[in-house]
Amino acid sequence: MRLALVVVLAALSGSAAAQTLSDSTKRGVASLQAGDSKAAFSAFTTSLKADPRDGAAAYGRALALSAGGKNAEAAAMFAAYEKAGGKNPRLDLDFGTALVRSGKVKDGIARLERYDAAGRPDAGEAKLMLGAAYASEKRFGDAERALKNASAIEAYRPTALLLLGGLEAKRDRKAESQTYLAMLKKDAPNSPASKALDDVVRLRKEAKK
Repeated sequence: MRLALVVVLAALSGSAAAQTLSDSTKRGVASLQAGDSKAAFSAFTTSLKADPRDGAAAYGRALALSAGGKNAEAAAMFAAYEKAGGKNPRLDLDFGTALVRSGKVKDGIARLERYDAAGRPDAGEAKLMLGAAYASEKRFGDAERALKNASAIEAYRPTALLLLGGLEAKRDRKAESQTYLAMLKKDAPNSPASKALDDVVRLRKEAKK
């Protein structure tokens, strides 16, 4: 989870200033930014031992679990955070994502739809996750709509085009799939999404040898 430090601080602290976070919570945020979910989890746990009511640390620990692929545990922690009165503005997005990834797709979709409808600046993340969630439920029309909406946002366009290519392949629409993937290579050849596509193509060629 490589988010800009200031974005993560803002998400964890809500309306509070970032400097109100404890030192261990700040270490947890820095670890999340560096992609070290285990170190982040440990740092947030330290914060909670010092202050069990530290909402930023509780939210951060759930994020660390999600980043480490432990989405069922993350969802349980997000639920506990919400029950305790937590008001993080990204809750529906992060909780919804953990629910989808842990197999509770319908519950996750409900939260992601609510977040998307709120028109938040980072709603593109919700659109991408909704696209994947709808596709897993075979709601291909809804998936296509969500991903096309995401592709209209520059920051999310490469990933959306990659997912659209995969979606159309899943629907056995080869021409449409190739069109989206060609758009990806043309519009964002150096993006992580484009490099991921290159890796898939390379692995497929190697498998045929």
